[in-house]
Amino acid sequence: MITLDQLTYAYPSGLGLDKINLQIKRGEFVCFMGPNGCGKSTLFNILSGLKVASSGTYAFQQTTIDATYLKNAQQRQRLHQQIGVVFQNSDTQLFNLTVADEVAFGLRQLPLAEAEIERRVNDCLVLTGCRQLRERVPYHLSGGEKKRVALASVLALNPDVLILDEPLNGLTPAAQHEILALLTTLQQAGKTILIASHDYLQIKTSAHRFVVFNEQHQIAYDIDRTSLATKPELQKELALL
Repeated sequence: MITLDQLTYAYPSGLGLDKINLQIKRGEFVCFMGPNGCGKSTLFNILSGLKVASSGTYAFQQTTIDATYLKNAQQRQRLHQQIGVVFQNSDTQLFNLTVADEVAFGLRQLPLAEAEIERRVNDCLVLTGCRQLRERVPYHLSGGEKKRVALASVLALNPDVLILDEPLNGLTPAAQHEILALLTTLQQAGKTILIASHDYLQIKTSAHRFVVFNEQHQIAYDIDRTSLATKPELQKELALL
């Protein structure tokens, strides 16, 4: 579904990603880990079309995603529908006057009837446990509520891939559990889940695969959950990130 070949991204101050080779299959639940500044957010920005690699290739469903592809507004919109992103800071993603309007915003950019928009909004509010928040102002919500509303607004577009950048940060243990339970349900329904997290102990039973970056902006480990269970020293290393 996603193929990266020698993918590199250079900032003016230095490399953000260095020759990344990676394949992700449809329906996987992959956790990306590593120290701060190692390249996780940069990678997510490239996958979602917000940045373009400096070199190497990125293919999504066998289509090369590059500057030429993203210059086409229709193609760019299609990618953003297929790959939904929940940013680390939900406040940057929520800007409407009510939760219902927030979830409907992306849908209203599409040629959909109002009845279909309303159906999707209701479905996503129920799915994310936000129905009671429908008329609330997003800015006034708790951190966990904001995360769920941001997720509902992304799910409304029915993307194939969900990217979540540190979605557990700043949440109570109960809110973290709710988010992970929902992501597991979505993965079981066929969604591809890509999540960045520093909390290995929290994520270890949810993710099926762990891609770990080092400080050199390279992939140090790419290991499935079963294999990781046989490597206690690596588990300790991940728990300390």
